[in-house]
Amino acid sequence: MLLSKCEAADTRLIVLMGILTGMRRAEIFGLRWSDVDWQGDVIHVRQALYWRYGKHVRPTEGELFSFIDPKSETSTREIDLSPTLKAELRHRYLTSKKTGLVFCTPEGRPLDPNAFQKEEFTDAVEAAELGKVRFHDLRHTYGAFKIEQGENVYYIQRQMGHSSIQVTVDIYGHLLETRKPDAAAKTDALLFKAKSKSAD
Repeated sequence: MLLSKCEAADTRLIVLMGILTGMRRAEIFGLRWSDVDWQGDVIHVRQALYWRYGKHVRPTEGELFSFIDPKSETSTREIDLSPTLKAELRHRYLTSKKTGLVFCTPEGRPLDPNAFQKEEFTDAVEAAELGKVRFHDLRHTYGAFKIEQGENVYYIQRQMGHSSIQVTVDIYGHLLETRKPDAAAKTDALLFKAKSKSAD
């Protein structure tokens, strides 16, 4: 059987991955240890895991799953690895079998992301009393956090692997500040300070 239920620690780490990287579900379940750059603090998104029910799947003979290229050209990307997530991944790396995939069965087989979402993820959400939360909402949470931090929209686009900056703005534009009362005063200060220096 390909699907093996995740341990609670794995479920927690998968959720953390979604929130702290903004990776798509298929990208998380297709992540390999070789995609984690410990020295550079970067996660390389190089492949995605799709099962036969996925529209992009061309499964190898006898298999229910397939590893494919990420969703678009911009989806193949580097994501900055946060200190907390790095520590969590390092702990898992040191205490698990090195079977290639970060999240897999004890035999190293891929997990079924759809079954995980219906079972472990749903149970975890209910236990935390979070209401109705979809797995994809973790990705949106990441994007919202980056907006709240004041990160450049182009940076957010690259981190999330959106096909264009317009996609990022369409999704998160309502979170962007459209009015800053002190912005005009800052322009004055920058301009006239510069003029003052040139007069000297």
